[in-house]
Amino acid sequence: MPRSCSIRADADTGFEIAADLANIAWLPSGVDTEVSGPRLLRLRFRDRDVEMPIAIDWVRLCAEWGADRGADYSGWLRVLRLGDNASVVSVPLHGPPGVSRTRVDAWMDEALVVSASEVHAELTSA
Repeated sequence: MPRSCSIRADADTGFEIAADLANIAWLPSGVDTEVSGPRLLRLRFRDRDVEMPIAIDWVRLCAEWGADRGADYSGWLRVLRLGDNASVVSVPLHGPPGVSRTRVDAWMDEALVVSASEVHAELTSA
Protein backbone atom coordinates (compact mmCIF):
# COMPACT_ATOMS: atom_id res chain seq x y z
CA MET A 1 0.00 0.00 0.00
CA PRO A 2 1.38 3.44 -0.88
CA ARG A 3 2.36 5.82 1.89
CA SER A 4 1.88 9.54 1.30
CA CYS A 5 2.61 12.92 2.82
CA SER A 6 1.45 16.46 2.03
CA ILE A 7 4.10 19.06 1.31
CA ARG A 8 3.83 22.84 1.17
CA ALA A 9 5.39 23.32 -2.22
CA ASP A 10 4.39 23.11 -5.83
CA ALA A 11 4.75 19.62 -7.29
CA ASP A 12 7.61 20.55 -9.64
CA THR A 13 9.76 21.83 -6.77
CA GLY A 14 8.96 18.83 -4.60
CA PHE A 15 9.86 16.42 -7.38
CA GLU A 16 13.05 18.27 -8.30
CA ILE A 17 14.31 17.83 -4.73
CA ALA A 18 13.14 14.22 -4.41
CA ALA A 19 14.59 13.18 -7.79
CA ASP A 20 18.05 14.66 -7.18
CA LEU A 21 19.88 11.33 -7.23
CA ALA A 22 23.20 12.87 -6.25
CA ASN A 23 21.70 14.21 -3.01
CA ILE A 24 19.05 11.76 -1.84
CA ALA A 25 18.53 12.92 1.71
CA TRP A 26 15.02 11.62 2.26
CA LEU A 27 15.80 7.92 2.57
CA PRO A 28 15.45 6.40 6.03
CA SER A 29 18.42 6.35 8.38
CA GLY A 30 20.78 3.47 7.73
CA VAL A 31 20.23 3.52 3.94
CA ASP A 32 23.04 4.97 1.85
CA THR A 33 22.87 5.58 -1.89
CA GLU A 34 25.09 6.41 -4.78
CA VAL A 35 24.57 6.76 -8.50
CA SER A 36 26.49 3.84 -9.97
CA GLY A 37 25.89 4.45 -13.67
CA PRO A 38 23.42 5.91 -16.12
CA ARG A 39 19.99 5.25 -14.60
CA LEU A 40 21.50 2.93 -11.98
CA LEU A 41 21.22 3.48 -8.25
CA ARG A 42 23.08 1.54 -5.56
CA LEU A 43 21.50 1.17 -2.13
CA ARG A 44 23.39 -0.02 0.94
CA PHE A 45 21.54 -1.04 4.07
CA ARG A 46 22.41 -3.46 6.80
CA ASP A 47 24.50 -6.15 5.11
CA ARG A 48 22.96 -5.65 1.65
CA ASP A 49 24.33 -3.85 -1.37
CA VAL A 50 21.70 -3.61 -4.12
CA GLU A 51 22.08 -2.04 -7.53
CA MET A 52 18.90 -1.30 -9.43
CA PRO A 53 17.69 0.66 -12.43
CA ILE A 54 15.90 3.94 -11.80
CA ALA A 55 13.76 5.86 -14.27
CA ILE A 56 12.91 9.53 -13.81
CA ASP A 57 9.77 10.79 -15.58
CA TRP A 58 9.65 14.59 -15.36
CA VAL A 59 6.27 14.78 -17.13
CA ARG A 60 4.49 12.49 -14.65
CA LEU A 61 6.73 13.66 -11.75
CA CYS A 62 7.53 10.03 -11.02
CA ALA A 63 10.70 8.11 -10.19
CA GLU A 64 10.55 4.31 -10.44
CA TRP A 65 13.25 1.91 -9.29
CA GLY A 66 13.89 -1.80 -9.48
CA ALA A 67 11.18 -2.54 -12.05
CA ASP A 68 13.30 -3.31 -15.11
CA ARG A 69 15.01 -6.47 -13.89
CA GLY A 70 12.33 -8.01 -11.73
CA ALA A 71 14.16 -6.81 -8.63
CA ASP A 72 13.07 -8.09 -5.25
CA TYR A 73 13.20 -4.47 -4.04
CA SER A 74 11.20 -1.99 -6.08
CA GLY A 75 8.89 0.96 -5.85
CA TRP A 76 8.20 4.43 -7.07
CA LEU A 77 7.86 7.98 -5.83
CA ARG A 78 5.33 10.32 -7.34
CA VAL A 79 4.52 13.92 -6.57
CA LEU A 80 0.89 14.87 -7.19
CA ARG A 81 -0.34 18.42 -7.71
CA LEU A 82 -2.99 19.65 -5.30
CA GLY A 83 -2.84 23.38 -6.02
CA ASP A 84 -0.62 26.41 -5.56
CA ASN A 85 2.16 25.49 -3.14
CA ALA A 86 0.44 22.23 -2.21
CA SER A 87 1.26 18.70 -3.32
CA VAL A 88 1.43 15.13 -2.09
CA VAL A 89 4.37 12.75 -2.24
CA SER A 90 3.28 9.12 -2.61
CA VAL A 91 5.60 6.11 -2.29
CA PRO A 92 4.74 2.41 -2.55
CA LEU A 93 7.67 0.12 -1.79
CA HIS A 94 8.06 -3.63 -2.28
CA GLY A 95 10.75 -5.60 -0.44
CA PRO A 96 13.47 -6.07 0.45
CA PRO A 97 13.12 -9.79 1.19
CA GLY A 98 13.13 -10.76 4.83
CA VAL A 99 11.98 -7.33 6.05
CA SER A 100 8.50 -7.16 7.55
CA ARG A 101 5.78 -5.05 5.96
CA THR A 102 5.56 -3.12 9.25
CA ARG A 103 9.25 -2.20 9.02
CA VAL A 104 8.97 -1.20 5.35
CA ASP A 105 5.98 1.02 6.18
CA ALA A 106 7.94 2.61 9.04
CA TRP A 107 10.84 3.30 6.63
CA MET A 108 8.45 4.95 4.19
CA ASP A 109 6.82 7.06 6.89
CA GLU A 110 10.26 8.24 8.01
CA ALA A 111 11.32 8.94 4.42
CA LEU A 112 8.20 10.99 3.76
CA VAL A 113 8.70 13.12 6.87
CA VAL A 114 12.32 13.76 5.88
CA SER A 115 11.24 14.51 2.30
CA ALA A 116 8.77 17.16 3.49
CA SER A 117 11.48 18.63 5.73
CA GLU A 118 13.98 18.72 2.85
CA VAL A 119 11.51 20.56 0.63
CA HIS A 120 10.72 23.04 3.42
CA ALA A 121 14.43 23.63 4.11
CA GLU A 122 15.15 24.16 0.42
CA LEU A 123 12.33 26.67 0.04
CA THR A 124 13.19 28.65 3.18
CA SER A 125 16.88 28.89 2.28
CA ALA A 126 16.18 30.20 -1.25
